[in-house]
Amino acid sequence: MFSQPMDENSITKDKLTLKDDKNQTITITEEPKYEPENKTAKFVLASDLSPSTTYTATISLGITNEDGITMKEDKKWIFTTGTKSAGIRKF
Repeated sequence: MFSQPMDENSITKDKLTLKDDKNQTITITEEPKYEPENKTAKFVLASDLSPSTTYTATISLGITNEDGITMKEDKKWIFTTGTKSAGIRKF
């Protein structure tokens, strides 16, 4: 979720990365879909996330808000999946 309305054209799959705890990149198969009503971007992954695995997601510089102001630094967050695979392919 972004803190302000974003320029949806600046949110591209080359500016988003997802890596597992072995530093392997999880492929994003389609351009993200920005949802302005809740300021989120959803994307489709090439494979399901593995259970009990820690992932690092990164939004890279180059994404801009609706006023054309670019992010000042990469944004990273870490999450861990549960013990069972639920076929999660979007976040």
